[in-house]
Amino acid sequence: MKQATFTSPRMMLCVLLVSISIIINVASNGIGRETFKSEPVQRQAQGVSATRIAVAPPSYRIYDLGVVQAGDTASQGFGVSTNGVAVGRSVRTGGAQAFVWTQSGGIVGLPNLSARPFCVSTGAISGSIVAGTCATTLFGSSRLPVIWQSGVVSQLPLPNGETLGDVNDMNATGVAVGSVNGGSLQRGAIYSVSSASVITQTTSNGSFFVTAFGINDSGRVVGQGIDPNNAARNVGIVYDIGSGSAFEVGALNGMNGALAFAVSNTGYVVGSSMLNQGSGLPFIWSQAGGMVAIPLATGTSQGSARAVNSAGWVVGNDSGQFSVPFLYDGTNTYRLADLIPINTGWDLSMNTSSSALGISDNNIIVGTGVYNGQTHGYAMIPAANTPFDFDNDGKTDISVFRPSNSSWYISNSSDNSFRAVAFGTTGDRIVPADYDGDHKIDVAVWRPSDGSWYSIDSSSGALRSNLFGQSGDIPSPGDFDGDNKADLCVFRPSNGNFYLLYSSDGSFHFLHWGSSQDVPVVSDYDGDHKADFAVYRGIDSTFYYLRSSNGGVRGQQWGQNGDKPVVGDFDGDGKADIAVYRPSSRIWYVLRSTDNGASGVEWGLVGDVPAAGDYDGDGKQDVAVFRPSTGTFYILQSLTGSVRAEQFGTSGDLPVPSAFVP
Repeated sequence: MKQATFTSPRMMLCVLLVSISIIINVASNGIGRETFKSEPVQRQAQGVSATRIAVAPPSYRIYDLGVVQAGDTASQGFGVSTNGVAVGRSVRTGGAQAFVWTQSGGIVGLPNLSARPFCVSTGAISGSIVAGTCATTLFGSSRLPVIWQSGVVSQLPLPNGETLGDVNDMNATGVAVGSVNGGSLQRGAIYSVSSASVITQTTSNGSFFVTAFGINDSGRVVGQGIDPNNAARNVGIVYDIGSGSAFEVGALNGMNGALAFAVSNTGYVVGSSMLNQGSGLPFIWSQAGGMVAIPLATGTSQGSARAVNSAGWVVGNDSGQFSVPFLYDGTNTYRLADLIPINTGWDLSMNTSSSALGISDNNIIVGTGVYNGQTHGYAMIPAANTPFDFDNDGKTDISVFRPSNSSWYISNSSDNSFRAVAFGTTGDRIVPADYDGDHKIDVAVWRPSDGSWYSIDSSSGALRSNLFGQSGDIPSPGDFDGDNKADLCVFRPSNGNFYLLYSSDGSFHFLHWGSSQDVPVVSDYDGDHKADFAVYRGIDSTFYYLRSSNGGVRGQQWGQNGDKPVVGDFDGDGKADIAVYRPSSRIWYVLRSTDNGASGVEWGLVGDVPAAGDYDGDGKQDVAVFRPSTGTFYILQSLTGSVRAEQFGTSGDLPVPSAFVP
């Protein structure tokens, strides 16, 4: 049945970069009016339950930070700013080069300081203001604190009399922290572009700063201290620049000391607590709650928390036989290896090189792992389930449903294996979604005749059946409660109501949102990892959606009568973009959520079925069509811009990625 071809399809490809001014000019042709009023849709009582919602493990997509130059032997991720700029170094024979990395811009190398061929970036305000350290060896010999401003490197000033120094972190106001000198004379230090000073303030018992590891935007500094009364123990020390006071965070039960590695803008401090200078256990400290132990990851016996964000999410490294980077969400500890798709090429649990050293306020995690046998820095970015991904490899799988025999045919992108599943009966509508929370799409159907839902759990093979809805409803499953499981949901055009059954607690909800002329276009438009109620009104080509994050309403005119809504995350920012496919011209029009810019691409022939999905696994929806006449998928891959054509199916089949396109 499966035959892959890579010849050019018979279609015209024309990429149109449409400016905002052009959008305004062609508004009369159906592209571009926006309103922010709630008419003609309105909210009614939802009967929302106060029951606590169980939260499933978060889902992440992992990105290789790469190397700065071809031939570099390794890279390491050392941290990430609160707004998501990753920092680290790219290692080569005889040197190391600092870099910054962003999801949109990739890796950008920063110049080395003269006579210091080994540099690393450790803190950033943005891609253009970065701080770090340059030295004569990879291990920090003859180290100097540096700052990069718009790509130009310069040494930061040292306190009077000092000749050595380093930077471990920098806050959003441009204040950096680290240390000066070395050995028994090493002391914590604070740097700015124009000055530097040693932290001389001691705690009530005389403990003093040896090195500062972190600083938040309000000027709270954390690090390692020494107790002059007991030099054998570590002191997790805190210094507030504003008040000039210092104190220590204490220790866990059975321990007598700690190392404080990071502090969030909300005041959380994290690190490792130990007896004297032995192996430690990870902790999180707050002014209100004191020091609390972070549960160890499975299979480990010791660990250290290395970074924390404003919400109190913590990353660090636990260890046993191997180094195991972890994420702690305030309740549960997860191995990072368990939060990414399978078959990515990344090893984050079976080596001694892996680490997690940074987490941003939007939960981007940065560290180092082993990628296809090479030590590389990584960025893990929160991700909703990849659409129509049956094998959890982060890519949409080419798949079709054959109504003639009610069978599903799936080509797993992870290993190119083929799967056929007979499931459903004549008249059923396919409703593929992740109903069991294992990050794999489940084979599922909805039976219009009686409102029954049937699905097969990919995690266990168990059959699910539920009666929810009635004839005339339109099934619209989505994760409305944020537990990483699809909730049963139907839209009833006869009264404009959505009806919803939470998977987390079984509670029932309803919302009046739309009219008899609308079709549901449920998706996550605000990037909070919860589905938003949304409809598309074809008569005036307007999208209306309700943001689950803040209850805000948006109405956006986009397209013209006869267009098909094809919402999805085309720009990779974690938010669904408003988009339509125009069958008459075969043009896709996308309104990007990142910058409110627009793009258009002609892709397909008359009679093709839109079947967008993330086929190349780059976190962006790819424009794609299925040609029923030949059973062929034609995909424009966003990662490379290349064309993929693959014959899979026969005339009469329905492409699974078009399951929710009206």
